Amino acid sequence: MISFLIDFSTAILTQVTAVFVFQKLSDKKLSFKSGYVFLFIIAGIIQISLNIYGFNTIGTLFTIIYFYFMFQKMFLCSKKESQNYSIIIWTISL
Repeated sequence: MISFLIDFSTAILTQVTAVFVFQKLSDKKLSFKSGYVFLFIIAGIIQISLNIYGFNTIGTLFTIIYFYFMFQKMFLCSKKESQNYSIIIWTISL
């Protein structure tokens, strides 16, 4: 249980860091809504579950796709900009 909590905390911090890095790279203003906290929690649980059960490839794809849509919604940016930055941020985070 403690291992899950540590992994979950790490997943949440990674998401917050990705948002911060996107904001710095794109010079866009964050349009944060309280519903995003719930989204962070659900995405963190999904990421941890996929990694625990050995679906690392699916977890990787989930993360890239999740970043893509998250950046579009949170920063109101174009699809191309969101795609490029999500891949860059994911690559850096490796």
